[in-house]
Amino acid sequence: MKERILAAACELFAERGVDAVALDAIAKRARLSIEQVRRQFGGKRPLYEACLQASLEEMRAFIPAIEQQLATSHLPLPLAIAEGVHTGVRFVREHRIAVRLLQRSLLEDREEDARFHREAYAIADELARICAGVVGKPRAAYVLPLRSIVVLVVRYALGTERDGEKPVAGDDANAPPRTDPKSGFDEYLTSAVAGLLGISSGARRRPTTD
Repeated sequence: MKERILAAACELFAERGVDAVALDAIAKRARLSIEQVRRQFGGKRPLYEACLQASLEEMRAFIPAIEQQLATSHLPLPLAIAEGVHTGVRFVREHRIAVRLLQRSLLEDREEDARFHREAYAIADELARICAGVVGKPRAAYVLPLRSIVVLVVRYALGTERDGEKPVAGDDANAPPRTDPKSGFDEYLTSAVAGLLGISSGARRRPTTD
């Protein structure tokens, strides 16, 4: 029952924002009574915090996955980064509710949510550490670029196919959108990421200095 309530609440909070969601709407989505929801979580605020925490736990799962992928990849650095970006896009799409909920919370910037925001930024900072280890630059050099990259990847991943994967110049406008790592969409995105990381087409992995 608890997981059922949590899933319904996360969906609604991600769709509408915490202020626009009443406890009875969550109960209705979960097909339970308000009393059952209150018994499990006590009220809307504790339930919202439980949703934020669950979303952060989903995002943390990306850290070991991408770290292992980049560490074991035998591709040249630019291609390894491109592969990592594609993995990130796929991860965001698979966890879109959690991502949308955290994204909305960060934009609303409520003081009572500050501790959750710190945890979200810490996840981005972990990605900075991983990139620093692969490229061979100090972690501090990648903290701000990685936060920008996260925003960029999320924006594209959560966009519609029409907005996020539209054909590039010269493509057949009636053709289905291309979604493989070599598509025009991914080429643009990975090029932007490489630029933010300062990685050239001939870049190689170097021992980290941090």
